[in-house]
Amino acid sequence: KERYSNSMTGLELLLRSRLGDLMGVKGQLPALAALAEQHVGWRSVEFLGRSRFRALQGDLQGALELALAGLEITPPLRHPFYAALAANHMALLTELGRHDEAVERARHYTSLIGNEQISSADVTLRAAIALARGGHHDEAVRALTPQIELAERAGRTALAVGMLYEGRARVAIEAGDGAAFEEYARRCQE
Repeated sequence: KERYSNSMTGLELLLRSRLGDLMGVKGQLPALAALAEQHVGWRSVEFLGRSRFRALQGDLQGALELALAGLEITPPLRHPFYAALAANHMALLTELGRHDEAVERARHYTSLIGNEQISSADVTLRAAIALARGGHHDEAVRALTPQIELAERAGRTALAVGMLYEGRARVAIEAGDGAAFEEYARRCQE
């Protein structure tokens, strides 16, 4: 019973972060710090939480430093929050305008999860946006399309598929593809 008593803390962090809930993310930080103090595996999640909090405050460079610290102590593909840390890393590089680095990391992370046959919509989404902003529009579409198809086949709805449609619409904007933008913007509204 006690083993899983805090399992929702990390998931709540991800959801509040995705929704842009600054105060909600801030509210998770004390619980994450306490868990990290007790269990080494939670340190990665604490770094993620602190990074997302800094990003929501507008301190992207500080957020990137915390993201890198979290990745440094997190074994690739061996921690349940590795994909979230990787997605956060790409998003921050992209937001900072460091497109070459973001593209390099996008290719690295998607290759890593692809080689292990792991499906991570968040990594794929952030990679596609990084690729598109870096001018690699076709590659971004190729990365995102299978994730969208998988979500549709699985019958996912609301946020689960909506974030992918929004990401595809953002790729269309970067590519100057008005028809694709209209299509995916419409799907976001369904």
